Amino acid sequence: MSEPAVPIPTAGVAMTALGVALVRVRETARPDRLYADPLAEAFVAAARPGFGDDRWSRLETLAGQFYEGRTLAVRAVDDSVQEATGAGCPQIVLLGAGLDMGRSRRALRAARRGRCRPRRRSCPGGP
Repeated sequence: MSEPAVPIPTAGVAMTALGVALVRVRETARPDRLYADPLAEAFVAAARPGFGDDRWSRLETLAGQFYEGRTLAVRAVDDSVQEATGAGCPQIVLLGAGLDMGRSRRALRAARRGRCRPRRRSCPGGP
């Protein structure tokens, strides 16, 4: 195996991000999937050379333990974002550490152009 051209982060937040990316790859491959993340496989493939076989196997095992809960959480967030944007909420901020390409999963309305003006009404689930 050749060395990667750029060092691959293999500790800390990178481990969380890769674990979740593995979950997304697994869910995307299912015929009855709850969501599809077409870029997750590319992220996983790019990271794989930075790991030895044993360490990668442990990461896959750990990701598998979080598969169901993480998959349901992704779908719940996607549904909430879709509901909020459908109700006119002009901005969504999702905080997290990872390789999430949620925007590519969601069929969101086109972004508004021009100046953004605050609205007085609140968005679903918000203040």
